[in-house]
Amino acid sequence: MPRHVVLFERLMYASLAIGMLILALDGPRKAELPEIRAAGGLPFLIAGAVFILAIIALIVWLIARRRKNWARWLLAVLCVAGIVAAVPVFLDVLNGNPAAAVLSGVQLILQLTALYYIFTGDAPPWFRKETNAT
Repeated sequence: MPRHVVLFERLMYASLAIGMLILALDGPRKAELPEIRAAGGLPFLIAGAVFILAIIALIVWLIARRRKNWARWLLAVLCVAGIVAAVPVFLDVLNGNPAAAVLSGVQLILQLTALYYIFTGDAPPWFRKETNAT
């Protein structure tokens, strides 16, 4: 496996671990929001977060272990869309739990760095069909 793909995988899994820590730190506060409480409270919030983390972990696995180029591009699109959606969420978390906000910033940096690695260096040739025998 190319070095940049290894770095991508490690950074993304670290990012997911930080996501679980953010949930533990800020989940109880978020569960008290009226829209979350109406949907089922903390169990609903945890189930949704676990589902999203599982989907992202699957995409990371498809990229790093199955060499799926489409998954690489899907993750890039999801990350870009997530950045746009993350700004108001980040501001809310910053007001409610500064430690979780700092972790959210670290998580974003890890994800962007991982994306950089998966599209640069020795990673792109690894996804080309003619090099799949390597």
